[in-house]
Amino acid sequence: MIDVHCHILAGVDDGARDIEESIAMIKEALNNGITSMVVTPHYMIDSMDAPIEVIRKRFTELCEAIKKENIEMDLYLGQELYLESRLIEDLQDEKCISINNTKYIMVELPLNGMLLSLETLLFELKILGYKVILAHGERYTFLQDSPEKLRELIDEGLLIQMNLSSLSGKYGKATKKLAKKMIKNRWVHLLGSDMHRKNSLSISIKKPLKYIQKKQGKVWLHQLKYTFPQEVLNGEPLSSITKKRKHKGLKWISILLILLFIIVQGVHFGIKKVENQFEAIMIEQGKAYKKEKLRIEAEEARKIIEAEAEAKAKREALRALEKEEREAKRKAEDIKRAAELEALELEIQEEAKRLEEAMIKAKNEEERRRVEQEAEQLKNRMEKEQLKAEMEAEALKQARLEEEKEVLDAIKLEEARLEEARLEAERIAQEEKARLEAELEAKYTDYETDKAKAMDLALSKLSVSQVNDLIKMASGGFTSQEKKVAKEMFYNNFTESEQEWILEMYAKYYGG
Repeated sequence: MIDVHCHILAGVDDGARDIEESIAMIKEALNNGITSMVVTPHYMIDSMDAPIEVIRKRFTELCEAIKKENIEMDLYLGQELYLESRLIEDLQDEKCISINNTKYIMVELPLNGMLLSLETLLFELKILGYKVILAHGERYTFLQDSPEKLRELIDEGLLIQMNLSSLSGKYGKATKKLAKKMIKNRWVHLLGSDMHRKNSLSISIKKPLKYIQKKQGKVWLHQLKYTFPQEVLNGEPLSSITKKRKHKGLKWISILLILLFIIVQGVHFGIKKVENQFEAIMIEQGKAYKKEKLRIEAEEARKIIEAEAEAKAKREALRALEKEEREAKRKAEDIKRAAELEALELEIQEEAKRLEEAMIKAKNEEERRRVEQEAEQLKNRMEKEQLKAEMEAEALKQARLEEEKEVLDAIKLEEARLEEARLEAERIAQEEKARLEAELEAKYTDYETDKAKAMDLALSKLSVSQVNDLIKMASGGFTSQEKKVAKEMFYNNFTESEQEWILEMYAKYYGG
């Protein structure tokens, strides 16, 4: 079988610790009948987010190592991406990758909670052309509690990968129960081992494979083991999905086509009422989508504001510390200067005392004149030292004022530079947003042209009797059986690319 989910790449997540363990895990997989493996290391922002260059390098090294060992195992590179709002941006920035360079991506969710923005993120990924695979769909508690939610997600176009060991009870009774229900209802598209360490396959995958064959037969098991994973690796639509899948989200697309047919025909009194009802539903869906989009944008804006506030607080704390250091330095300088002045004053006092004693002891006029001259010199020295001290104090005061001015000027320049950088980043972000919106807009023609194209497409695919049947059903509001008939017409008469084009038009005009 082709294993589409494993963690055998060494040193990039919580999987294999070194290349020796990687090789041991591959040999173990071979012994269990696995012939090809999709290497899917975790990508979890701020946790397990090894640079993509490192992952590619380790993958190349692993491929070369098994070639030297003559191990017959085909390896393909992908990632298991933790789904959150920033993931879409990281995908576009190539910080993480799809499976084998296709539009298929494998995502995981919180195991013990529900991602509130799940449907919005899946919708955005689909609009960008990604085909989303949910890793180990049987392990999420919100799906274990409400299995029908899994069916709804599949109807929306989500593909489900299941860990084979879940059928053996490796992850508990609730997981095993949902896994069996998934097999019973064929809510599985891909199989994986999710092996993280050597001996991860101690619970053999052969027994779960026999269980699937017993419940659903050899043909479907062969599709799970080979056909579907190979189509994913080739970037092709899954063969059983092209004709048979029924997207709940697309039920309004089929109704949109029907309404377009009705508009073309314009022959029944109930047409306007049905059209208005449809329009009202689409408006509500658009509002809900926009509301969630605004919530995400507001959350991102809040994080940016908090980050800027934190950065500002750090700058202010650093500046306060620098100011304390300057004040401490000045205090030390003042203490040293005061000590020097005090020593000088004591020296002058001692000299004055000596001269005073010499004057008393003078024996004649000549000695007294000599002492008086020395006293006059000492007086002049005292005046000079005092003037010098005053000038030095004033110069120091001016130097310190100039230093503070330079510090304040530097702070102002830094804040101005940061503000300029912030405004420039904001401008670039707005330009990029406008560019992306313009790029998305350029993919579509105007509404009237698209509507005419959809009409032409519908009328080229359906017979007159089918159109008449649809008009009759629409006039009554559609019963459950009529909806089923309409869906079958839609999926049986339109190609995958035509369905995707209709979905894009739906997203353009009704998805917000």
